Amino acid sequence: IAAESVYIIYLIVLIIRSGSTSSKLLFIGFCVLICFVFFEIISYMLKIYADIYIMDRTGASAVGTMAFVVFMLLNFSVDMLHRLREANEKEIYYKMAHTDALTKLANRRYCERVMNELSQRDEQYGIYSFDLNDLKYINDNLGHGCGDDLIHGFAEILTETFQTDGVVGRMGGDEFIAIVSSGPDFNYKNFIAKMNDIMARENSREKRFQYKVSCGYADSSELP
Repeated sequence: IAAESVYIIYLIVLIIRSGSTSSKLLFIGFCVLICFVFFEIISYMLKIYADIYIMDRTGASAVGTMAFVVFMLLNFSVDMLHRLREANEKEIYYKMAHTDALTKLANRRYCERVMNELSQRDEQYGIYSFDLNDLKYINDNLGHGCGDDLIHGFAEILTETFQTDGVVGRMGGDEFIAIVSSGPDFNYKNFIAKMNDIMARENSREKRFQYKVSCGYADSSELP
């Protein structure tokens, strides 16, 4: 009993320092177990030495053990929820750090990271560079809200154009980029033709402005 009391005091000190909910649950379960064990010991001693019957049969320690198991399960559940919440928060922060707020595309930081990783793996890839035309004119004459719609709409055009075939990002302002895996038989003009078709469709629907873009492309094989 003396040794267990010292150990409980030691646990209390550790738990106060950690301050974690899961540790507190485990500590409470341990205390409940100790209390039931003490109760059974005292009952047994009273029965043997004082002929006082508190309970007909011993079983308090078993109840305490079951309670401790329940608290262990609660501790595991709380710990898992805490880990899942941390993982979710990390994922949210990661997306915020690598996503453009307006278009929800990859930002410049993420695009540069993708290109660096492809270069390190010595994989051949290509880059499309897009520059929206007339953004300043639309901002000055139709308002920045309309300019934001132009940027967001063109981001959707690029997303539909490349879909799962490449990484589409906004480098900043009216500049966009698409990174695709290329090779000897890769035809850059196919994606440009597809983008022009989608852009023509959207221009027929849009009444405030027209999507116009300057674009070019380059392949990593062109570099030494």
